[in-house]
Amino acid sequence: MNTQALTGVGPVREEPDTVARLAGAVLGAWRRRSGLSREDFGRRSGYSAELVSSVEIGRRAPTTGYLTAADEICDAQGAITAMDSHIRQRPRTRPETDHWQHPGTALSLFAPTVLPDLFRTDPEAEARDKAEPSAVADEDGGGDGSAGRRRILDAGSPICLVLDEGVLLRTLGDRSAHRRHLADLADHPHVTVQILPLDSGEPPALTCPVTLLRHGDRASGFGHVDTGVHWLRPDAVRDVEQRFATLRSTALPPRTSRALILDAADRTDR
Repeated sequence: MNTQALTGVGPVREEPDTVARLAGAVLGAWRRRSGLSREDFGRRSGYSAELVSSVEIGRRAPTTGYLTAADEICDAQGAITAMDSHIRQRPRTRPETDHWQHPGTALSLFAPTVLPDLFRTDPEAEARDKAEPSAVADEDGGGDGSAGRRRILDAGSPICLVLDEGVLLRTLGDRSAHRRHLADLADHPHVTVQILPLDSGEPPALTCPVTLLRHGDRASGFGHVDTGVHWLRPDAVRDVEQRFATLRSTALPPRTSRALILDAADRTDR
């Protein structure tokens, strides 16, 4: 699917944060150490020089794909990709999470590569939140990913996660904890998890991560592309809803998906 067709309303603005700025500085240092200009790096990685600049000054957080490309180009031997979990688990900016946390909003998410940030587990953050419950959210209702996840799950709104089987196999951090976390999500009364098998035989109806939100008759959504998180145009929302329905019909049923997750977790624990 042409991801450019999804965009048009404009980006979901993310204010620069400390983690993104630090990651950008590290990436810029590695690029310069490799003797590459931003234009050279962009040509080799497939990203525009403008995007490279935005990442290095901290305006945009680098995606997993960007970090992987940078690690290979700069021969960092894993030093760059090691930043990925810290970037994904950083406190979320409010423009995106505000929409997810609107009471009564049903969420539908498709993840073709990694589990969406909001639903990743961070054992250290969970332990910290339990020890300091008063520090979970700031005065503006923000907080880290674990706090936002709990608020959304506790709200009781229906959530549907369609995950490519690669998400189950491809983990960041502790593999066993990742799969047990997926099993816990699948057991949540308001969450439906379906796995799209690697051998499904059909090309996916969507090729990039998307988040659909429906509140009553109002529908909106985000497309997660390499240039950032973008609002979906109204016509694109309707198209993505249809494609998401196709994905659900192709994916394994919830019970079978849960069994696959548990089997993977059992094999990891052995």
